[in-house]
Amino acid sequence: MKRITCPLKIADQGIEITNLHECLKRLDIVIAAAEVSKNLFGKKTDVAIRKFEQINQPSVIGNADEATVKQLNDLSEEKGAFKNINLSLYAANR
Repeated sequence: MKRITCPLKIADQGIEITNLHECLKRLDIVIAAAEVSKNLFGKKTDVAIRKFEQINQPSVIGNADEATVKQLNDLSEEKGAFKNINLSLYAANR
């Protein structure tokens, strides 16, 4: 999983949406499988973002704006995201 690097909105598609979906999943927020498989910021992703904002922010806008993206990244990092694993050290210790 990589950090979300830009604000996102409904109808966006691509790797940034994949990162957004993975981040939401890590935070136990479920996204519709149809949107996940298409890397799509659709209606269900919008609902998930609104749910996240209701819990974590004073305002709800539905788009993953800069404030929402920062908070998603921060909370994901607290849950262990973005850590690099040095596989060569792992293999040497086996």
